[in-house]
Amino acid sequence: MKAFLGALSFFCLSLFFAEQAYAELSLIEFLNEVEQKNLMIKMENSKVRASEAEAIGIRIPSPMVSVSQMREEGAGSAIGFEVNQSLPFPTKVLSDRSARKYENAAQAARYSQRKNEILVDARMKFVELWAAQER
Repeated sequence: MKAFLGALSFFCLSLFFAEQAYAELSLIEFLNEVEQKNLMIKMENSKVRASEAEAIGIRIPSPMVSVSQMREEGAGSAIGFEVNQSLPFPTKVLSDRSARKYENAAQAARYSQRKNEILVDARMKFVELWAAQER
């Protein structure tokens, strides 16, 4: 966690100094830049999109196909095939779907929490840098 915070601090300060060379950067602009360019926020956002994609639709098992061949000496041979599809009980399908929806909601909450953590840390680094420049 300390390594992550150190890397985030380095990223925030380097972003700040790069922007500082062009113009004065307000806190809101700085936080917007951090939100757009932070890889941890992007990663959490992609996890939310993936869980949203998993949450939609109904999941039923794939059909199974089997082929059989029988040979008897002197009598010939027989070839057959079978197609098998199992359909779960409707309440199981609905409970699986609601579980995926809850998982998506939990992932969205984790994203929001993680994003807020990163933005609070960036805000603190901005204020520390501002205080250091004012001295």
